[in-house]
Amino acid sequence: RVLTWFARSYLQFYRLAGENPSVDLLRRSVSQFLARYRRANYPVDAVLLYGLYTDNADIGHGDVETIRQWNEAFEYPKIIAATDGDYYDYLSRNFAGKLPVYRGDAGAYWEDGAGSTALETTMNRDSQRMLPVAEMAAALASAFRPDEVYPAAEFRDAWKNLLFYDEHTWGAHSSVNQPGRRFVTAQWEHKRAYAWRAHWATTDLLYRSFNRLVQNISVDGPTLYVFNPDLWPRSDMVTAEIEPSREIVDMVTGKPVAVDVVSETDGWRKLRFLAENVPGLGYRAYAVRNIAGKVPSGTEAQPQEWQLESTFYRLTLDPATGAVAGLLDKETGRDLVDTAAPYKLNQLVYVTGGERSRMLQDLATLPAPRLDLSGPRNASIVESVRTPYGKRIRVHAEAKNVPVIDTEISLYDGIKRVDIVNRLEKRETRDKEAVYFAFPFRVSPPQLAYQVQNAWVRPNEDQLPGACRDWFTTQNLVRAGDAGITIAWATPDAPLITLADINRGLWLKHLTVNNGHVLSYAMNNYWFTNYKAAQGGEFTFRYAITSGRDLGDDALARFDQETRSPLFAYAVYDLGNNRLKPAKRVMAAASGSFLTIEPTHAQVTAFKEAEDGDGFILRLRETAGKPGTAHVTSPVFPLLAATLTNGVEDGATPAAVSANRVELPLKPYGFTTVRLKFGKP
Repeated sequence: RVLTWFARSYLQFYRLAGENPSVDLLRRSVSQFLARYRRANYPVDAVLLYGLYTDNADIGHGDVETIRQWNEAFEYPKIIAATDGDYYDYLSRNFAGKLPVYRGDAGAYWEDGAGSTALETTMNRDSQRMLPVAEMAAALASAFRPDEVYPAAEFRDAWKNLLFYDEHTWGAHSSVNQPGRRFVTAQWEHKRAYAWRAHWATTDLLYRSFNRLVQNISVDGPTLYVFNPDLWPRSDMVTAEIEPSREIVDMVTGKPVAVDVVSETDGWRKLRFLAENVPGLGYRAYAVRNIAGKVPSGTEAQPQEWQLESTFYRLTLDPATGAVAGLLDKETGRDLVDTAAPYKLNQLVYVTGGERSRMLQDLATLPAPRLDLSGPRNASIVESVRTPYGKRIRVHAEAKNVPVIDTEISLYDGIKRVDIVNRLEKRETRDKEAVYFAFPFRVSPPQLAYQVQNAWVRPNEDQLPGACRDWFTTQNLVRAGDAGITIAWATPDAPLITLADINRGLWLKHLTVNNGHVLSYAMNNYWFTNYKAAQGGEFTFRYAITSGRDLGDDALARFDQETRSPLFAYAVYDLGNNRLKPAKRVMAAASGSFLTIEPTHAQVTAFKEAEDGDGFILRLRETAGKPGTAHVTSPVFPLLAATLTNGVEDGATPAAVSANRVELPLKPYGFTTVRLKFGKP
C-alpha cells in the first residue's frame, strides 16, 4: 500500500497567502480551503496544504513569520510547517485503520508531452533497456576479477541522467508561444542533454563492460560473441558488420551460418543471422574467418508482390498506403486485422487541427476540437527478399508533412513474430498535429489491457476514479484478445498509446471499448506550455506482434523481454592496431553460462554489484502468477554466501547455500532480491 494525498495544486500555501502573505489574507482563504473537508466521510483531522512556494523558486523564510502570527492569533486551525513525510507519519500513527483503500492505475496525463520530443524519448528508452545489460556484464567481469573496479559511480551518473530526462519538467513556460527565445531554447538544450548524456554513458559502459567480460573467455582469432541476458535459452536475429570476404562460423557446430545481407557499401556489409539456442545468462561464440573470394549472400530478390508469407503468418499489404491489409495467423486461422476499421494495420495516421480547443485543456469554455485525419499515399515496394530465415519487404510512402515513410517488415520461419520498423522524415510545423501508427486488431468481444510496471491494466475496470482514458502509457506491451485468440503488440520506442480511437480531446470519464484497435501515439504538440512547439527530422519507431490461442502471463513476459532486451552481439575483431592472441581462459570458447536459474517462470531484472560494494545483487521477478522456488547455481563462481534483502538492499535474512546452490522463494508476480558473495573462480 502507498499512502497518497491528492492536492488541487502544487503551490497551495502560495495561492492562499498571495505574493505578500498576511494573516488577514489567510483568514479569508483558509476557511474556503477547508470547506471541502468539512464532511462526515472525511476520516482524519488534518489536511496537507501542499506547497509553500511557487515552483522553481528559492526557499525563503518570510512565510514562517506569517505562520507564527497566525498560530498566535487563532486557536484553530493550527498551521504546522512540515514535510510530506511528517504529515504521513502523523496519519500513520493516528488514523491507519480509518483510511480508505483504492486499487487501480492512475492513468496518464502529463506523460503525453513525451511525444513532443520523440527522438530523445526513444533514445532514453533505449538507454533504459541497455543499462541493466551493462550492469550485468560489469558485475560478471568483477566477479571474475575482484581487483578490477566496478564502475559504480558511472552507473549512478548514467541512471541519474536517464531519470532526469524522464522527469516531468520538460521546458520553459513560454516554450509553445515563444519557441525561438533564448530562454526557451537554452532550457530545452539543458533538458535534452540528460538523454544524450545517458545515451553516451550507456554505450560506453556497455562496451567497456563486455570488453572486460570477454577477457575471461578463451579466444582464438576474431570472434563475435552473442550474449543472452535472460535466464532461459534464446534464439533470435542478431545484426553484425563485417567485410564481404569474411564468413561467420558457429563455434558450437563448426559450420558457417547463413546470413541475410541487409546492405553492402564502402567495402563492408550489414547483415543479420539467427543465433540459435544461446544459453541463459551466457553466450554463444561465432568465429569470423577470412575466405578466398566473397561470401555469398543468403538473400534472394523476390517478385515485387504485395504479400509475404512465413511458417506462421501470411501478410498482405495495401498497394495504396503500404500498410497491412491482412495478417493471417496460420496456426489459428484468424486474420488479425479488423477490415472494417478506418485504418489499415501499421498505417500512419496524420492528424491536424485542435488549436485553441479542448484538445489542449479540459475547460468548458473551450470549443470541441475540429480534427482532420489523413494517411499515406504513393506507396511503392523498394525491396522484397527471401532470407535464410523468412521474408523481408521494404515499402516507401509519403503523407502530409511526412515526405518519407520507410517501412521494413520481417517474417520468420522459426520465430512466431512480425517485426516492423518505420523510419520517418518529418517536416517541422507549429500547427497542432499528431502522428499515430494504427493497429486495428480484429477481436470480438474485445478485451484490451496495457502493461504497467508489474501488472496488466484493463481500461476502466482497473483504473482509479478520475484516471485519464484519452491516452495511456505502456511499459512495452498491449494485449488484445477474445475467447479464441490473444494478440501481443510491443512498442519498445514509443510509450504513448490510445485505445479504440485516436485522442479527440473528449476527456473521457469512461472509455467505450467497442473494438480491438491499438494506436501508437508516436508524436504530438498539443501542450500549451513546457513542451516543444514543433519537431522535425528523422525518427524510427519499432513494433512487434505475436499471437496465439492462449498466451498466458509467462508467455507474454517472455515476449516482453525478448522485444525489449534483445540478444547483444559484441565483436572482438583484429581491426586497426588491435591484435588478438589465442588465450586459454576460465570460460570455454564456443559457449557457456555464468549463472543458471530454475525454474524459468521468472525474469532477471537486475544483476549488479551491491550499492555498498559488498557482494552482488540478483533480483528476480516471478512471471506466471504462481509461487515457487528458484534454484540459483553457477558453473563458474564458487557461491560462499547468500542473504535475502528488500528492494533497496536492506536486510540480511540468510538463504541456505548447499553444493554451490541457493534456493530463493518466488511469490506470484513478486520480486525476490538476494545478495550473493562469490569466491575466486
